[in-house]
Amino acid sequence: MRVPGRILLPVLALAAAATGEPGPATLAYDVPSGWVMDAPGARKAGVELMFLPKGRTPQNTDRAIAIAYQAKDPKVPALADLETFARADMAVTRQSFPDMLAERWQPKGLDPAKIRYLSVELYGSKPDRPPPHRVIIIDSGDGFYSITYTAETPTILHEASVDAFFDSLRLKEEKEAR
Repeated sequence: MRVPGRILLPVLALAAAATGEPGPATLAYDVPSGWVMDAPGARKAGVELMFLPKGRTPQNTDRAIAIAYQAKDPKVPALADLETFARADMAVTRQSFPDMLAERWQPKGLDPAKIRYLSVELYGSKPDRPPPHRVIIIDSGDGFYSITYTAETPTILHEASVDAFFDSLRLKEEKEAR
């Protein structure tokens, strides 16, 4: 039985601190077929973009994608580099979900020699605390893109469409993006 609004809890925790203006390397991706942007949901979650299957809302969906951006700031230790940003991001989530479990996960289609990123699959030791989700944080040069795919069940995270979405992630230089 689906509990209204429960699917987006980790999205809020993982991405709430991620705001700012994208820099010279812009994130590009392929939105899954049949998905649409949910601008009101993104605003409420404090992220730049949110995508849901068409006809779904944050309250009744079994899956969601959230994308946030945080500018680097060498004067703030948690915003200085990819590793410290990811550690700080996970610490925020652990405050809400201290029993959260993490597993190594790496998108097959991303080359770590070409794109600097950290990725992890997170889920609760208790059902839905937090719901299963995959997180990838990409270093764009002047900031970090945090991409979260949250699902109602772990089985959804292992669907081919989830892999296809993460494998489509790429950075484009600003002149290419236009």
